[in-house]
Amino acid sequence: MENICIWLENLLAWINRSEAPAIPFVGMARGRFHNPPAPHIEIVYVLQGQYSDLKVGERQVCIPENHVSLHSVHFGNYSPPPDEATRSWCLFLDVSADRAFEPLAKAPLFCSMNVQHREDLVRLFERLEVRCLAAGRPAPRYLTGPAAYAPPRGEERWTARPYFVKAALLELLAQLLEDARASEPDAGRPLPKGLAAAMEFMGLHYGNPDLTLDDVARAAYLSVDHFGRLFRQHTGMTPMRYLRLTRIDQSRFLLKRTGLRVEEVAREVGFPDPFHFSKVFRHVIGMSPTQYREGKPG
Repeated sequence: MENICIWLENLLAWINRSEAPAIPFVGMARGRFHNPPAPHIEIVYVLQGQYSDLKVGERQVCIPENHVSLHSVHFGNYSPPPDEATRSWCLFLDVSADRAFEPLAKAPLFCSMNVQHREDLVRLFERLEVRCLAAGRPAPRYLTGPAAYAPPRGEERWTARPYFVKAALLELLAQLLEDARASEPDAGRPLPKGLAAAMEFMGLHYGNPDLTLDDVARAAYLSVDHFGRLFRQHTGMTPMRYLRLTRIDQSRFLLKRTGLRVEEVAREVGFPDPFHFSKVFRHVIGMSPTQYREGKPG
């Protein structure tokens, strides 16, 4: 399943640099999904009940009670009518103006997580809905316009109203990101000293393309087998996957903050083959290094 943290970070970065967010709809929903294809991302928080037979494009997924899903609408979203008691908050974001989200047109996206702070999240959804309505826009009807809450380019452009909407949306997404990170395996718990030393070692030597699992295990003063089991137990991933993600995280920084060519960035983070780097980058981030550089802020 895709990493919800990465997509929340991408949305926060996009909204933070935008003049005003494009929100076709935000509000409570009780019925079925019936969204024709559109260049939108939908965030759903199921307060009560569940959606057990939702299709995001051709993907068959489920959203249980007290879970948030983040999914694309590019291939359409459909479900049978849920139980009458089902209630959920729905938020649609029109991402058509940003090239960073163009890869969503190639394959359906679906991420989900359990909610840690239910009352806080409900309050933030309510605040966003109220601020959108207070911004002077008509009550939205999904797909009646490209961005029902985006302010016109006339006199409203210089008022504070769109910025209140933007602030409420940023706070909502930041709360979701905090919950997502808190849900990661062993979040907030101190790691055994050997694992902490191994992670520090990988953070210092990720640029070495010849770095091996044996090298990292020696830094933890553990056998390879015991180190691998302990690492998976505390992080939910293998040591080499952690190393790969460390390299990709550093490459994101270099792509945004430097003028290095993609192949130079690849070598800097331990990928001697730029084609392999691009393949891994696309798999982790959902777009190519070039698309990421062009679509993300510096």
